Amino acid sequence: MWDILFYMYAYYPGFVANSNIATVPMVGCIARSMGCLFIQRDKGDAATDGSKATGNADRVQERCRDPKATRLLIFPEGTTTNGSSLLQFKRSAFISQMAVQPVILHYNWRDFSPTWESVSAPVFLCLMLCQWVNRLNVIYLPVYHPSKKERSDPVLYAKNVRNAMANAGQLQLSELTLSDKRAYHAALREDIKAPKQD
Repeated sequence: MWDILFYMYAYYPGFVANSNIATVPMVGCIARSMGCLFIQRDKGDAATDGSKATGNADRVQERCRDPKATRLLIFPEGTTTNGSSLLQFKRSAFISQMAVQPVILHYNWRDFSPTWESVSAPVFLCLMLCQWVNRLNVIYLPVYHPSKKERSDPVLYAKNVRNAMANAGQLQLSELTLSDKRAYHAALREDIKAPKQD
């Protein structure tokens, strides 16, 4: 959430977003005004998955080569994590073969993490409002131009960019994926809903 607000303030880019975002009241209108690129999500999750993101790469390439288009922002993990590690990158973020500029956002927090890991939206907002100062460190890495080998292998391209980001941000590399994070959150919700055992 705060990641998006920062980028809107700093660059007002277009995001690569799931096509169903376009139908969300108000949010969809804002996304369209920003020039977001709506795509059908690749059902494969991690960069190691062999599935295809048909048509998305061509659309990203076309967008990046349009001099009149706004900057295009992609979240390769597909989510915000806790700032200590990187999830597996989604290969669909790299199949366009375009150069990328990796950016790392890191929140320095004392009482409550702004990364919104495992609480509901109302609780998150309340706790954020109780934390009067929220600091964000932004690390800009040099533009990463893929090699010939990386352009032909998006899995390798994703892996190498991820390694560069981990080294620059002193982050651990996690073998978990976005699907694992979703399963974890689903398990948390089930535990909260489950009746107490006597």
